[in-house]
Amino acid sequence: WALVGVNVGDNRLFYWNSRLLTLTEITETVKDDSVVADTGGRIGTIPDLRNLKVYLQFCEEEEEDIILLMSPIIFYNYDPQNFNVQLKPEHRKKFKKWNKVPLHILDETITSIIER
Repeated sequence: WALVGVNVGDNRLFYWNSRLLTLTEITETVKDDSVVADTGGRIGTIPDLRNLKVYLQFCEEEEEDIILLMSPIIFYNYDPQNFNVQLKPEHRKKFKKWNKVPLHILDETITSIIER
């Protein structure tokens, strides 16, 4: 089967493959790292479709597979600092404080926490 998703803003969509024990993020970050409050898009009376994306993920036919849709509030509650997680060594040299880490690296780190 296949999962088809449409996303505007910064919600996250993940696929848990129970056979391989892997978590795959289907969505991708396309917003400006420098503006945290800017979700990169919205629907409503004045739509902003800058980062409208359509996703296709082929999935195995396993009953235990899970599709996870997360709002930014849930996703960012996996703040690495709350879990005492360190940046990868190559990032630690470059960024001394978490608030200086670009969002794409932070997202990568949060995804690794969710995978646990």
